[in-house]
Amino acid sequence: MNKKEVSRTNGDEQEASRMIRVKDLVKRHGAQEVLRGVTLEVGRGDVAVVIGPSGGGKSTFLRCLNGLERLDGGTVEM
Repeated sequence: MNKKEVSRTNGDEQEASRMIRVKDLVKRHGAQEVLRGVTLEVGRGDVAVVIGPSGGGKSTFLRCLNGLERLDGGTVEM
């Protein structure tokens, strides 16, 4: 997955409505960099969709979000 950024609101309102925040997420499998600098914010009531080709890192991204994979860089906040 390439670096993507989504932001819905600004300031204090953003902090109150944020449900998921991913910043500069990096995940490697050996020498292969699967996720590189992924940044995403999903607010309360928002719907996010992860799409891409087979082998593009979608399942790895979701496994990083729910703690099933160790991150090699970046942060995930819920």
